Amino acid sequence: MKKGWTTTKLITAGGLGVFNLVISLLGAGISVFTGIPGMSGAINAFLGAIITVFAVFLIQSFGVVTIMYTIFSILALPLPLVGTPGFVPKVLLGFITGVIIDVTFLFVRKNRVVAAFVIGFLSQYLTGLGIYLMGVFFNIPGIGNLQKFLLNQGL
Repeated sequence: MKKGWTTTKLITAGGLGVFNLVISLLGAGISVFTGIPGMSGAINAFLGAIITVFAVFLIQSFGVVTIMYTIFSILALPLPLVGTPGFVPKVLLGFITGVIIDVTFLFVRKNRVVAAFVIGFLSQYLTGLGIYLMGVFFNIPGIGNLQKFLLNQGL
């Protein structure tokens, strides 16, 4: 495999961001029905982690998760994913989360098993934490319910 970025790798990273969005829509209905921002993450946590780890190991170029998450978060703007619909700061959350995961992968890539667990966990943890912190910062209605849910689940 060629080192560095190619057109194929760039299209694949973007495509995985779109695929992640489509898969995440399966759990989005939970947020709509409960009225609690971030509840779709309870269902999509495993699928999102798997897709992120798959992307990192498939493309193996720095920035793959940043591209994937940024595209995902832009497309998720009108949807109840990664927070409430229309919440523009979720694009920043996707970008920042992607950068942190890409940098983390640089440190753990030597041991593939450890890297898979760390990247999978970190991708979901940072997203949930980011949703909560942005909800508190921007005083999003219903964010207190997310806090109660997270505390009751022992997360």
